[in-house]
Amino acid sequence: MHLNISSLPYHIDDLRILLDSFLVLPDIIGITESNLHPCDSQITNKDLEGFSYVHTPTEAKKGGALLYIKTGINYKLN
Repeated sequence: MHLNISSLPYHIDDLRILLDSFLVLPDIIGITESNLHPCDSQITNKDLEGFSYVHTPTEAKKGGALLYIKTGINYKLN
């Protein structure tokens, strides 16, 4: 599944509500325009239950990408 969320810190609750409406959760959720910056250590509310995540922060006002990967799926970052 892919969403252009236009700022994960502001829309994480919307994402959770959307996922709660699914009968079957996707294995991987791609988020673009996450708007997470390298210095955003105070943003701790980006976890989703049952998922781990990896992300590429942005240096700009917009951008950034994040993948939520369902717990139990083996993956390797290159």
